[in-house]
Amino acid sequence: MFLILDFEQQVEVVVSPLKAKGMKIIPCPLNSFHQSIFNKTRFVRYVILMAWIYSSTNFVVESAESPLVDREDGGHITITPLQRRTDIQGLAPHEAVELMRLMIVTGQALTNVLTESGVEIGRVNYQENGNWGVFSKDGPYQHMHIYGRSRTSRYQPFGEACYFPSRTENPPFYEPFRPLSPKDVESIRSEIVRLLRLDKYDGRHWSLNEVK
Repeated sequence: MFLILDFEQQVEVVVSPLKAKGMKIIPCPLNSFHQSIFNKTRFVRYVILMAWIYSSTNFVVESAESPLVDREDGGHITITPLQRRTDIQGLAPHEAVELMRLMIVTGQALTNVLTESGVEIGRVNYQENGNWGVFSKDGPYQHMHIYGRSRTSRYQPFGEACYFPSRTENPPFYEPFRPLSPKDVESIRSEIVRLLRLDKYDGRHWSLNEVK
């Protein structure tokens, strides 16, 4: 979902070719969540969000680069807090409200964009998993998965629970899965911004001080 670069040595080498291909590069300093994952070095480090969709006050919305649901099956988006949490119980009340609003808006944006592009979304699943992280050194971290469910799914049959075998035990299962396209990402971002301007999602109705 993001690429860590040693600023002095790698940015120009990696970023220039990506820009030449028309990819939008968004550099930003490491936030506390990324700092908890990557060790600090003597280099100035930057995070380049390869599939960044949207950022609110406390959360970032991203397209999963290694999706658990193929784009044609409905797509896969994650929402992660900027401050690391173990699970949803660790969120403050205002963060929980912010997350709920962002989940609803993102799910609607995913539905609108993919349906318009020919993927018939019949349902959206919202899940906090973290099961693969329970035995890792740092443990699981809170993040929400948003799975679009296409009525014509090939790999994740519509009307059934999603099937997620372990990536280490059955990696071939996920090999054909494609992430959302750059056009999808751009369109979903624009749709989230549009939806948040609607009165229904005005921060005043959600006890939020600001709308982002």
